[in-house]
Amino acid sequence: MYMKLLGCASIMLVLGALASAQTPVRELDIDSGWGGLGTPQSAHLVIKKLNGDYRLNGKRVDASLIDQLVSVLRQPTIEKPDPTNLGITPEWCKEHASEVGTRMGSQFESAAANRKELFIKSFNDPAVVAQVIKDLFGFTRFDDYPGARLKVIFEDETVIEAKTHSYYAFMLPWQITGNNSPTFNAQISRALAALMPKNTVNKERLAGDGFDKEFGQAVMQHIERDWKLLDARNKAGDALRAIETKYQVLSAEINPYHNVNYGVEWDSGKPHETNLHVTVRKPSFPGNLTDEVILRMNGSEAEGVDRFLQSGSKYEDLVLSSPLFGEYIRQHPRTPVWISYVHDASFGDKAMRVFAADMHAIGKDDVVPPVRAQQSEIALVMVGGAYWILFPDKHLLLWRFDGQNGLLNWKPETFAFRRCSEYHPVWGGCVGAEVSAEGKQVQDYASSDPCAVPTSSARSQSYEPLFPVHKAGKGGFINKSGEIVIPLHFDTVGEFSDGFARAECAGKWGFINSSGEWVVRPRFAWAQDFSEGLARVQVDGEALTYNSHWAFIDKSGNVVIQPFVEELPSSVSEGDDFHDGLAVVEVKSMKGYMDKTGKVVIPPKYSYVYPFSEGLAAVAVDKRGDQWGFIDKSGTLVISATFNWASSFRDGLAPVNRTSPCGFVDRSGAFVLKPPVADGEKDCATVWGDFDDGLARWKFGSKYGFIDRSGKTVIPPKFDLTFGFSEGLAAVSINGKWGYIDRTGEMAIEPREYNHVESFKNGLAYVVTKDGKHGYIDRTGKYVWQPALQGTD
Repeated sequence: MYMKLLGCASIMLVLGALASAQTPVRELDIDSGWGGLGTPQSAHLVIKKLNGDYRLNGKRVDASLIDQLVSVLRQPTIEKPDPTNLGITPEWCKEHASEVGTRMGSQFESAAANRKELFIKSFNDPAVVAQVIKDLFGFTRFDDYPGARLKVIFEDETVIEAKTHSYYAFMLPWQITGNNSPTFNAQISRALAALMPKNTVNKERLAGDGFDKEFGQAVMQHIERDWKLLDARNKAGDALRAIETKYQVLSAEINPYHNVNYGVEWDSGKPHETNLHVTVRKPSFPGNLTDEVILRMNGSEAEGVDRFLQSGSKYEDLVLSSPLFGEYIRQHPRTPVWISYVHDASFGDKAMRVFAADMHAIGKDDVVPPVRAQQSEIALVMVGGAYWILFPDKHLLLWRFDGQNGLLNWKPETFAFRRCSEYHPVWGGCVGAEVSAEGKQVQDYASSDPCAVPTSSARSQSYEPLFPVHKAGKGGFINKSGEIVIPLHFDTVGEFSDGFARAECAGKWGFINSSGEWVVRPRFAWAQDFSEGLARVQVDGEALTYNSHWAFIDKSGNVVIQPFVEELPSSVSEGDDFHDGLAVVEVKSMKGYMDKTGKVVIPPKYSYVYPFSEGLAAVAVDKRGDQWGFIDKSGTLVISATFNWASSFRDGLAPVNRTSPCGFVDRSGAFVLKPPVADGEKDCATVWGDFDDGLARWKFGSKYGFIDRSGKTVIPPKFDLTFGFSEGLAAVSINGKWGYIDRTGEMAIEPREYNHVESFKNGLAYVVTKDGKHGYIDRTGKYVWQPALQGTD
């Protein structure tokens, strides 16, 4: 497939090589790597000319491949992605459309003939190809950081350098030294890939392996609306033709999805509800107004079509006659406004159930009866992330919102919001505030302090271990016996640390003590646990946004390190709290450390760092993160940067290296443990574990066991995966199930089908069952807190 994709481009590459420059190449230096999610990898290749031959690690390299690379590096700049250069020619498209569709799997294979025809036609359409190529080089990704750099040194000492840090196809574009503009020449990538040995990092990316499938998937995304509409016409054509007697159908699809106002939750144990989803509009509608119609599918029949055609206009007329909505729609022609219609009403039974549960969760049961009494006459209107209930008398009620869009003429701070009972949004929550028809008055029946701790929950402060639990969308704490000691009236809670636990109320975070009382009122967009008497808090913006600002507070809630002190950055990475009296700071992507006054005591000059532990910190001294060593609290490099990775010291030992030798060093930097590693292992991080309770996991072949500090195997390798020991027990996985073993290797808690387990802490272990429920077990495996769903139960 690769050679077929190259087509004429491959021939051009060879011809270009024949016109290569006269001056021979003396050396070719290549760096290639990637970071982001997963374990970073890198490769460094040096090709040198020795006695007339080019050699890489002692092996001969075909000189024509180097000539090809030099030739394409000197080609004119290609300023934007070119289909022919990428290998996407009309001839190739005609020949491979069906083949690429088949490689995409059941999405294409199981499709009806007319849908396959649509894909093949689009695959061959020059206009679609041009747009798809543009889309393939115009998206944004935050979890993938590949890079490649090459340096060609000629015998006359002239140099050509090129580099890329692109996650696009072929890792385009390239920046060549001396050129003002980057070049989208895929021939550079192919020529470089041809020089790389098998399995070299990024070789497949550069060669364009899989680009044909990526292109096909992009075509499918481009035609997604028509693809789904065809499916809906195939399966519910009669319903769509009936709807088209009054409406223009903009889109349609059939699916079992669910949301706040439609469908059946997939984790409820009930059968899925399959619906026909249709977006429609009338010619008389304003350009930004549509109906979102959802009709239950009964076999091949969509139920309720006639009822919608008879009653849909009732809700449309109500919205268009609303003074507030009418004005907003006219003044914001680019803001989409949707009128909901589910089965037989705008505000359907699913919406009514969730609304009632939401209002109960935020203490506003009194707003439910008027809505229920007028349910069939109410219009549910969605604007942005906001759900508005429009009454027949034209006044509104803001049910819930996600983000700052959709609040009509108001700002988020106008409305007090709390955590919803289910379908809780990422940012925002449930409100229950009424707005007059003209929008001149907002009436909110919330208490003056929605975050007040109920008097009935008052208790004397306790110093026994407490464990966070969540149920029905609320959080509180239990003791070791499973008794609720801090009632579940917070929106979300974290674990206790330094005597305090962070808790969320009405979209803001604060801290409570072990009696459940607020010691730092909720006022922060986000907060981290206390560590060494200080806690990181986000003082502005939406939670965890890139441009937000952070500060440190003490246990009284006072800001002791300001967001804008000298050299302190506007954000600090999660997990970079105080350890050994120092916290990580970042300035222009470089990291250092500050003390508890906010003074930067170790300048930010490292690309990657770990927090201090036992007086030392692992740091990467190079930009790529391939040279790691250890510094002390004065910033002195006390263990040389001779490792390609390193982590924190625990019990006097620190794991080092991602590639052989895998092992542990002591505080002098000397290897004290080098347990054997199976052939073929490429990443030490998948082999070892930190020492806990004197033991560390180690992978022998395909199974994990445990070694002691001398390197002796004390628990034979027989587990598929393990965690470290804690309180004498370690979680182990066998045949997809998780259990716990003791220090002799005997099974103390028999394996069960858990999705997630954690180590024991203060006598209990947190577990998540196969069906997504959260609970705690004791050392016998008995539940002290029965598994419950976090959002609803």
